[in-house]
Amino acid sequence: MAEFKEISPDDLEQQLAQEKPPALWDVREPEEWLQGQLPHAILRPLSQMSNWLPDVMELDGAIVIYCHSGVRSARLCEWMVDQGLDSVHNLSGGILRWAEEGKFLVKEGKP
Repeated sequence: MAEFKEISPDDLEQQLAQEKPPALWDVREPEEWLQGQLPHAILRPLSQMSNWLPDVMELDGAIVIYCHSGVRSARLCEWMVDQGLDSVHNLSGGILRWAEEGKFLVKEGKP
């Protein structure tokens, strides 16, 4: 089983404020995205993985992946580490924990 890193909402918030923040991928579905997302996140629905899969191997730098509760994103993180990517982080508890801890969400229109 591959090992990936978990990141807490507090740690992610600090990293997002840095000069070179990690890439932030939301792997929920478009209808979930419309309910709110983390600032600067890019929508990458797992159901459409074949459309964005080539982007995975071109990643340069750290990436944080999240979903609603952290389960789907953890599976993707595990797969990415198996593919040889080592700067992969899962947002612990997903966007649900992010919101519960009072962190800022944005609501953009269609993805």
